[in-house]
Amino acid sequence: MSELVERYKEAMSHWPSGVAVVTTHLDGQDYGMTVSSLTSVSLHPSMISVCIDKRTTMCSILQQSRSFAASMLDSTQRKVGQTFSDSTIRMPDRFKKHAFQNLHSGNRVLSDGLAWLDCNVHSFHDIGDHVIFVGEVLEAKTLSTQSPIVYYRRGWHRVADIDGSPF
Repeated sequence: MSELVERYKEAMSHWPSGVAVVTTHLDGQDYGMTVSSLTSVSLHPSMISVCIDKRTTMCSILQQSRSFAASMLDSTQRKVGQTFSDSTIRMPDRFKKHAFQNLHSGNRVLSDGLAWLDCNVHSFHDIGDHVIFVGEVLEAKTLSTQSPIVYYRRGWHRVADIDGSPF
């Protein structure tokens, strides 16, 4: 890896991001993966973006399925995030380890956590080694006011208020 890429990765590791599980379905099969690159894009219409590495199965599946859901994880859901980021766990088995509910769209969301968003793929953009998927939000639900889990400096962390107490 180039020296610039290493410096870039180190610098970006200092920018915390929330953690979510993105799910979709195609041909009767559920797919899901952990992401930390979910961002609000627009209020009117309500849209989000998620960046997916081109080398993942999920990237091509999302291009075909044209819909996805994002379940935002709270600070108690580290194991959920680890399950969906572990490439040694087969797709169907990932869903057996945690409680999900089916939405009208056919996408699945976690039964607990912070919140979820159900989306149609509005567009996708091939950029570098990732594809940016822009999703138009069809439905959204807040489930909890717990503290989120965040990915920061290549590790999982809880959010705390400036005085040190959890939210």
